[in-house]
Amino acid sequence: MGRFVNPTTQYFDNSGNVLAGGKLYFFESNTTTPLDTFSDAALTVPNPNPVILDGGGRVGNVFLGGEYNVVLTDANDRQIWERDPVGDISTTEAFNDWSATQTYSLNDIVEGSDGNFYLSLQNSNFGNDPTSQPSAFWVEILFIRPFNVTATYREGEPTIASNGLLYISQIDSNTNNDPTIDDGTNWLPITADGSSPNFTGLNIDKTDAEETGITYSSDDDIYWDLHFNTNEDFSIDRWNGTGSLINQVVVIDTATSDINLNGDGQMIVNFNSDIGEINEIDFSDGGIRRWAILETAATDFAINLYDAAGNFVTTPFRIDEGTSGDVALTGNLSFSGGTLTSNNATGMDILATNNLDTSIRIDFENVASLASVTVFSNTTAPNATFNIADGSGSPVNTIVLDGVDGSIQTAADEGGVKIRRHTISTLSPSGGQDGDFWMQYT
Repeated sequence: MGRFVNPTTQYFDNSGNVLAGGKLYFFESNTTTPLDTFSDAALTVPNPNPVILDGGGRVGNVFLGGEYNVVLTDANDRQIWERDPVGDISTTEAFNDWSATQTYSLNDIVEGSDGNFYLSLQNSNFGNDPTSQPSAFWVEILFIRPFNVTATYREGEPTIASNGLLYISQIDSNTNNDPTIDDGTNWLPITADGSSPNFTGLNIDKTDAEETGITYSSDDDIYWDLHFNTNEDFSIDRWNGTGSLINQVVVIDTATSDINLNGDGQMIVNFNSDIGEINEIDFSDGGIRRWAILETAATDFAINLYDAAGNFVTTPFRIDEGTSGDVALTGNLSFSGGTLTSNNATGMDILATNNLDTSIRIDFENVASLASVTVFSNTTAPNATFNIADGSGSPVNTIVLDGVDGSIQTAADEGGVKIRRHTISTLSPSGGQDGDFWMQYT
C-alpha cells in the first residue's frame, strides 16, 4: 500500500511567499516536449498545460499518465524548480499483464489481453495497447515450445517436434496434429536433418521497387539465378565463378509476353506424359486458340487448325505413328524452291487418299517461267521404273529408265523412240497451252 501524500500541496516561491497564480509545466521526461496531465483517474479529460495555481498556491486534480519532466514557475514564468522524472517511475515486471496506467521502457515485456507476449520498442511507452498497435510501439514475441498434443497453436507459430525438427503452423487453432506425420496441411518443416527443406509450396513476395530471386551455387561460386526484376520480368541468369553476370539465358518479358533465348545451344522442350494423354502447344490470338501442335492420345504428331471462335476445324498435317510414320496432308503440298527427295533404298510412295474423286495432281498453273518434272535425274541403276498404278497397286502405265545410256522409255514403246525427259510445262516448244505434257527428243 502506498503512503498517504498531501493531495492539496501549497506551493511557495524561494522567499516563502505563497505562489499565487504560479504555473506547473509538464513535459515528457528528459525533453521539453509538452505532455498532458488529466483531471480524472481514467485519464480521459486533459488539463491545460501549464496548470495554473489558485490564489492560495494550490493546484486542482492532476493525474499523470507516464513519466514527466515538471517545471514550477511564478506567474511571470520565472523558474523556481525543475524535477525529472516525476510520476509512474516504478519498474515493470516482465510478462505481467499490460496496464493502461503503466509507462513502459525499451525492451519491457508484457502479456497482452490476447494471451500473447509483446516487447516494447521505445521508452515512455504509455497508453499503447500492444494488441492493437504492435507495429508502432510493440513487437510480438514468439517462444519456441516443444510440441504438445494438448496445446493450441496459431498460424505462423513455431514448435519443436519429437524428431528434433522445427515446424511452422499453417493454420489457426492447430490442436492435436503431430507435425512429424502431417501432410503439410497443418505444419510445414523449416529444416530437415541439415539437408534442404521440403516445401509443398514456395511463395516469394516483393514490392514493385524490389528485385528478388533464387540462386543456385556451388562452393560459394554463383552459377545460376532465377531472377525477378523491377520491371516484373523473369529471367534465368548465368554467372561465372567470381559472381559476375555472363548473360541472361532466358528472359520472359512481361510487357510483351515474349520469351527470349540468348544461349548458344538448342532449346529442347520435353513433354513427358502418361500413355493416352495429349501433349499440346497452343498458339492463340487475343486469347482464342487458332493453332495447336500436339502429340495425340494415339501418339500421332499433328497440327490442328481452329476457327475464329476457337473451335476445331481440321488437321492439316499429321504423322501417323501407327503406320511407320506416314504423313497425311489435308491441304496441298507446296514447295517454294527446293527438292522432294527420298533417301529410302526401296523408293518412296506419294499416295492419294481413298476418296473416289481424289487424284495426285502436279499443277504449274501459277508458274510463269519454264517448269519441269524430272524423274531419275540421279539414277544410274538399270531398269528403274516410274509407275502409274491403279487403286490395287497394279501398274497401268510404266516409264522405264534405261541403265545403258540413262534415257527414259515408256513401257508401251517396246523399243521405239527413246526420250531424255518428260516435261509438264507452261512454256512448251510447240506453243501449246499451260499444263501441256510434252516430250523432249534426243
